[in-house]
Amino acid sequence: MVRKTRLVVLFLLAIMLPLAAHAQVGIEKKHPSYKDNYKITGSVKGPFYDPHTKSYFELRWWKKGRKWRQAYLEAQSLVFKDTHGRLALVKDLQTHTFIQTHFNISAATWIGLQYYCDEQRLNWADDSTLKKGDFSAWSYRWARRDDIRCGFMNPHYTPELHMKSHMGVSYIGQPPMWQASGPEKEYDFFLVEYPTGKE
Repeated sequence: MVRKTRLVVLFLLAIMLPLAAHAQVGIEKKHPSYKDNYKITGSVKGPFYDPHTKSYFELRWWKKGRKWRQAYLEAQSLVFKDTHGRLALVKDLQTHTFIQTHFNISAATWIGLQYYCDEQRLNWADDSTLKKGDFSAWSYRWARRDDIRCGFMNPHYTPELHMKSHMGVSYIGQPPMWQASGPEKEYDFFLVEYPTGKE
């Protein structure tokens, strides 16, 4: 009797599992995941509104990695709520916390900060300067280095990408913290900010 019951259960499972799988495929076709969405649009998550900065933030993706300067230009070409984007400015702890809370950053992700090697100056994407004493979220290992070497742009790049020696800054590691990388480094992700001034 027990054996017959087991056989009946196994028979029913053999019939029901393919039907369940087929139903799941139908659901996925009707409701594509964000992974399917970003393969088409490049948007991974967001835009989310941050009342502190009065900006929307969005995590974007490329099929192939981009250098910091390319991410910078791409962010400027994006528009949300009639506002052009820029690489995200993370000027205080509140913004840093907002980003950590809303985005699951698990891979290196460019932000709107750049180190100009010749001048030894850190500039935000809005042309303001990160000064000593300002908020920063450097990864411990990078912040403690005293042997930082800057790369130089290849002079054969297209004019709009040519600039002085520099290092772009990205979120990297777990938990994600800042780290600078040379101009040849390519990452798949970047954070865009749309400074709308309102929700």
